[in-house]
Amino acid sequence: MQVVIDELERYHATHGRYPAQLADLAGGPYRDAWNRELVYRLPGSGNDYDLISFGADGEPGGEGVDADISAAAGASLMATWFDYTPTSGIDIAVHSVPI
Repeated sequence: MQVVIDELERYHATHGRYPAQLADLAGGPYRDAWNRELVYRLPGSGNDYDLISFGADGEPGGEGVDADISAAAGASLMATWFDYTPTSGIDIAVHSVPI
């Protein structure tokens, strides 16, 4: 997935926009670890674009190896933590004791 992200950013730097489809990138077709084509959406939902693998089962959603893998996974993990934590991050206090 990182290779495709790099190609998308290189295309953007050259053309001033992202490609309409992954087929516009050199070196394709781009596939996931299960040999399925990656899902590319432009514009993305909350990002310039979405780049997704639907996991081992090839279906949206799922858990474990069937879970979706997104180019925005880091942001998704933070949103998941924030959405399901019973307290806000502002309420967390840290106390350190010198040794």
